[in-house]
Amino acid sequence: MNLSILTDKELSLALENLIGDERQVTLKVLYHLIELGQRGRFRDEGYSSLFDYCTRKLKYSEGCAYKRITAMRCLSDNPELGELFAQGKINLCTLTTASRALREETATVEQIVGKTKREVELLVARPAEAKPRERIKPIAV
Repeated sequence: MNLSILTDKELSLALENLIGDERQVTLKVLYHLIELGQRGRFRDEGYSSLFDYCTRKLKYSEGCAYKRITAMRCLSDNPELGELFAQGKINLCTLTTASRALREETATVEQIVGKTKREVELLVARPAEAKPRERIKPIAV
């Protein structure tokens, strides 16, 4: 592939088209993982978990497998996220980051749309729980 023959405009346009295709393919992968998980097909093939299937069979890194499994579970619970993902209004990182907050209903889909991963992290951050102070009481003997 010789990309040096492309003009700057052609290169940018080609890249934008590829990104759109990548989003569509990733979304299809997530939908396939949902169906595979619902059928328990990974167990039939001898894998202990969907994570095991994704890392050993599909050759995803552990981080990639985790993101896709977390995103597919979130997508399964919130089907409206599919269209937003396809449009590029949310991405795999923001979906993964917000999944717990969406499940626990401490954040809404509207709150994560168009946000960066960092903005979503700040949105869903839990305040650090105050640790009880340690007190030592003298004991009279």
